[in-house]
Amino acid sequence: MEVPGGDETILANNLYLELLSGSGILGLLSFLWVVWEFGRRIFSQRFRIEADGDWTAAYFGIAYLTAWMAHGLVDYFFKFTPTFVLFWLILGLLNFRPNANGVSVCE
Repeated sequence: MEVPGGDETILANNLYLELLSGSGILGLLSFLWVVWEFGRRIFSQRFRIEADGDWTAAYFGIAYLTAWMAHGLVDYFFKFTPTFVLFWLILGLLNFRPNANGVSVCE
């Protein structure tokens, strides 16, 4: 009947173990460094947020990072390209803000 076989790819179903097995310790440490910098960036903007009183981006960033990292414990989702692109898009959007002149800058 020429039924195509299923996908026989074996994955760890854990983001961290899959990065470790696919990229080695350097790949895993690089990913964790990016996540650390993302969290540090959100935390460092608290003074600007306290002055503006707009905590929306900070709450979203914290919720996004927490959900992303928790979901990584039970799934490897970087194989699905739109999810990987979504990670970088949201990371970029949360680090993008207007300066005093109203011009948008990326920090």
